This record gives sequence, C-alpha cells and structure tokens, in this order.
Amino acid sequence: MTKKLFFVLFLFCCQNLLAQRFIQRVGVNYGQAKQQVFPFNNDNYTHQTTYLKFQIAKDYKTFKKSKLELLFEPGFFWAEHQLLNHYFIQEYEYPNNYQELRELYLQKRDFYEIALNLGILYRYYLLEDFSAFGLLSIGPMVTTEDTERLSKGFAFSDVIGLGFSYEKTKFMLETRITLKHNSNANLKKPNHGHNTVGFEVGFSYNL
Repeated sequence: MTKKLFFVLFLFCCQNLLAQRFIQRVGVNYGQAKQQVFPFNNDNYTHQTTYLKFQIAKDYKTFKKSKLELLFEPGFFWAEHQLLNHYFIQEYEYPNNYQELRELYLQKRDFYEIALNLGILYRYYLLEDFSAFGLLSIGPMVTTEDTERLSKGFAFSDVIGLGFSYEKTKFMLETRITLKHNSNANLKKPNHGHNTVGFEVGFSYNL
C-alpha cells in the first residue's frame, strides 16, 4: 500500500474523529515486537521494541454481524537496535566517516519512538461476545536516535494488524499480531526503514 493511500486514510480518520462528539471506547495495549522473525528477518540488523499504546475508538458504521471503527492509538516504544553487517555502510556513501559510523552502529543502542497512529478497524463477530478484527493505520512519529537505516526525528509509522477480542458488559480484552514499518518517505537520508512483527494484549472500556 502506497504512502499516498496511507495519507488519505490518515486525513479521513482525522476528519471523522474530530467530527464525533463522543468517544465510545478507551483502553491500553502492551506489546513486544522484533525484526528477527518471519516475514522480515533481515540479516543486516536487529531491531526490537517494547511498547505501550493507548486506544481511543469510535464506531463508524455498523452492519448485521460486523462494524467499522475509527481508531486513534498514541504509542510509546522502547527500542533496541544493532547493525550486524558492517558492509551495509559503504565508503562511497560516507567517504569522510564510514569507519566511525560502522563502529558506532555495530554497538547495541537504545532509544525511544513516539507515534500517533490513526486508522480503521473492521470487526466481525464470530459469537455474540467474541470477534475477529483487522486494522490499518498510519501516523507521524519521532525517533530519538539515528540508525544506519533511518535518521532520527520525524518519520511515519505504518501498521497492519489482525486479532481477536472478547467482550463482557463494558469491558474488552484483545490480542493482536501486527506488522509495523517505520520510514520517513525519503524526506531525509537514510530511509531504509525499520520493520517489526509484534504481539500485543490489550484492555479497553466502553464508555
């Protein structure tokens, strides 16, 4: 899915969330993610995160056994990154300091990521209180350190996810698997991006 389509989705969600007077569901998710698993598992680097995401959701359209929800998820990520293949940094790209950059990025480094994702979630009820769902979201983010793959500062966070949830009265428990891609749309170099597969659990409350 292109950045242009993600940007249209982002604007659509912004408009509709701002137009709604009431928020229907709030919650929090805890998760862990890493690059070193299928379908990514790039041998050039390791990247893993532990994170907390807050959920703000609103029903957009309801069908007989399913519904569309608008989702706003601010997230805080504790990231750990390490370059494994020093040849990833080439002399022709960094003629003045490629050796210093290799020494720096070959070390295991910790930093933070903050993301503000907006998206659409499609929920299908398998039972009255049990549902499966899929989601797409995008949002701006900032990172606090450079890596050999992505410059620090402003970037975008793209997320695709699948999960299950169980509802009881006003409470909801959920688990989900996500694919996440961070990049800056070539606004700055480097822009190879970070990819992760995540597993998270969440708790939310229907207002």
